[in-house]
Amino acid sequence: MVLNTNIQALKTSSFLSVNTANLAKSLSRLSSGSKIVTPSDDAAGLAVSTRLASQIARNEVAYSNVTNAVSFTQTQEGLLATIDKALRRMADLSIFSQDSTKSLSDLGLYSKEFGELQEFIAKSIEQKFNGINLFSSESLSLAVNEDGSIYKLGAVNLTDSKYQNVLNKPENFTNQSGTAIFADSTMIRLTLSQVDYNKAIKSDSLTLSNLGLTNGVGSNAAADRLQLMNGTYTIKNADPGNRYIWLDASGSPSSIYGTSVSLTSDTKAEFKTGFDITTPERAQSALTRVKLAIDSIAQTRASLGAVQSRLTMTNEQLRTTNENLSAATSRITDTDVADESTSYAKLQILIQSGTAMLAQSNKMPQYALQLLQ
Repeated sequence: MVLNTNIQALKTSSFLSVNTANLAKSLSRLSSGSKIVTPSDDAAGLAVSTRLASQIARNEVAYSNVTNAVSFTQTQEGLLATIDKALRRMADLSIFSQDSTKSLSDLGLYSKEFGELQEFIAKSIEQKFNGINLFSSESLSLAVNEDGSIYKLGAVNLTDSKYQNVLNKPENFTNQSGTAIFADSTMIRLTLSQVDYNKAIKSDSLTLSNLGLTNGVGSNAAADRLQLMNGTYTIKNADPGNRYIWLDASGSPSSIYGTSVSLTSDTKAEFKTGFDITTPERAQSALTRVKLAIDSIAQTRASLGAVQSRLTMTNEQLRTTNENLSAATSRITDTDVADESTSYAKLQILIQSGTAMLAQSNKMPQYALQLLQ
């Protein structure tokens, strides 16, 4: 038994210090909800959980991207549905206009509605989503997962000829006189002024009327041949250098063939581009184009449906992935409250016991004094 060094008190004090530190750490875990309060608690776990947390955050951003893309395609689909409805009404009007029992007043009303629907579709095609064109020839790209993998939303191009031909408002040529006309077995070739050429190339059809008539009557064999060319034709080709326009004349009578004829200033000929339903012939031509546009809209809407299905599946995948990653992070970092509460209670008891024992061990040198009495 010694007086200068109280070994038992030192050991008890050491145990008490350790338990006090562990109690403080347990208290921090319970108050923070995290098992890793300082990096030294679990260095490897901290590294893994940090990477997982970063991956979760990136997936959340990707989820936002995909959600925006879904909204974008839903907006496209909504507009396409109304455009489809307008096109179907235009087809109805085209057929109404081919009824010979309708008066000119009736045809005018049909044509007026047809033109209004053309304007409606043209405005719909110009709509935007957050400043981005809904219908263009350019595809859109978005990152769809935490690795930044790119998915391209296919372009919904309503600016190509299948749609734009339906929207071309009718325009009359301004300078019929001087127009040179030549026909062979399959084509009618027109030589136009620059102004009229520019009008023609914006459309894919052209209606010729009153050809060969001077003051309402034909005057010669050439005039008779020109009158046989009256009708609505598809524009097949163009030559900007010579300002040629070729019309598809396949199926026309062979009597239209012949050398070039230039129209004179007193000719009453009319040339009309674009689409309307003012005559049965133009109504039939318009119907052909409208049906093509309806078919294209149907295919486009089906493609959008496939894209929406893909994006919806991607969103579900991102949600499931983040749930699993969050569970993995929780197992590494989150405090098990039940287990930690038990440990906290145990440490409290040990500290209370250690404090009592330290008091007792500090009394042990007094027993040595009793030997000296």
